[in-house]
Amino acid sequence: SISWDLQEDAKGRIWITLHGKGLSRFEPRTGKFTNFSFSNGRFKPSWTNDAEQLIIKENGNVLLICQRGIVEIDTNDEVSVLTDLSTEKTLVDPGTFRFGVLYENRWLWLTTATQILCFDLQSKTWETTSNNPRKLKLLDRKWQAHGAQFHGNTLWFSTYFKPQYSPNRFLYSFSLKTNMLDSVAIAPN
Repeated sequence: SISWDLQEDAKGRIWITLHGKGLSRFEPRTGKFTNFSFSNGRFKPSWTNDAEQLIIKENGNVLLICQRGIVEIDTNDEVSVLTDLSTEKTLVDPGTFRFGVLYENRWLWLTTATQILCFDLQSKTWETTSNNPRKLKLLDRKWQAHGAQFHGNTLWFSTYFKPQYSPNRFLYSFSLKTNMLDSVAIAPN
């Protein structure tokens, strides 16, 4: 199984995403693994079980970004579904969540194949403006964001694909203050 992400929590446990197999947590002191997958009923069977990324919140809870939704695992190992793309088809096609970054421990910014979306973890809703999900359509064709990071009030992310007819890949930035998207060329292909 491919691992897309692994992180250590405040208790020294190692969390490992397993593409196609869910999520596993390793306890180095005991050598014990705890698995969170469809096979043990921890996730919704309708999902693809493709775990893309995990984010550990300040309170110790783990956010798991899957291709078909987002789950939160609390410190007692209780799993709750925050959003399920098989029922929220108006936002984004299932199978396109890639990476996320947490801002102010409340706002989860997610990249998809063509958009950036913002999920409010406090209200468990998509951030909306005039009853429309707040989203940025970045390009008219499919691309995949790889990695996202906040610096100040700016969300930075890179892409796997380069725009058509361009020799460069780009580092994109989105300012939360100005709601402006900008880019800078990284390097020739």
